[in-house]
Amino acid sequence: MRQRARIHRAGGRFCCLLVLGSLLLALAACAPSQTPQDARLDDLGHAFSVSEPSQVAVCSGSLAEIWVLAGGQLCAVTEDGFEQHGLQLEDVPSLGSLKEPSLEALLAVEPDFVVLSANIDGHQAISQTLDELNIPNALLNVETFEDYLRVLGLFADITGREDLYRQNGLDLQSRIDEILSGVPEGAAPEVLLIRAYSSGAKAKGSDNMTGAMLKDLGC
Repeated sequence: MRQRARIHRAGGRFCCLLVLGSLLLALAACAPSQTPQDARLDDLGHAFSVSEPSQVAVCSGSLAEIWVLAGGQLCAVTEDGFEQHGLQLEDVPSLGSLKEPSLEALLAVEPDFVVLSANIDGHQAISQTLDELNIPNALLNVETFEDYLRVLGLFADITGREDLYRQNGLDLQSRIDEILSGVPEGAAPEVLLIRAYSSGAKAKGSDNMTGAMLKDLGC
């Protein structure tokens, strides 16, 4: 009798475990996915989901220029967008400097999508804050033409302007290929590329736009 009782209790525990396991699987199936199926990944592997945004703020003049080329509208941009990239935007407020955008000014425009630079630490901190506020944002990096083409394609996909991707991307690629095809064979001049900063200067390789262009030209 004792052996039967032990077998009965063991069988009961096993049934409980089966029921508990089934409940956990059911809860897991009902729980929302951590990464939505329509989510995209930015250049730091950070997932974001955005569809037809109407209030887009860009914390980089160069990225803002690409957004406009893809048919996007801006509700705010950092100061370099006006000073260095010549964006003519009436009634569009400044978000401050490129390296230290104002989070207060950013939130004041109530954005539904924010574009940030993947190369600036301060932007990564802003991205974390935006994630906590459930504001879609993307950290992107553009150093070469391939980067430009990729980001332009991403933006055109968001704006629905594939025609502008062809016009400002693929057509430009064709012109570049035509130029490169005319480079004389065997011509390989040695070039020293130096980028000057306020605190000094540094020799650069082909990991930036100018260096990549020189490399493509055979330098």
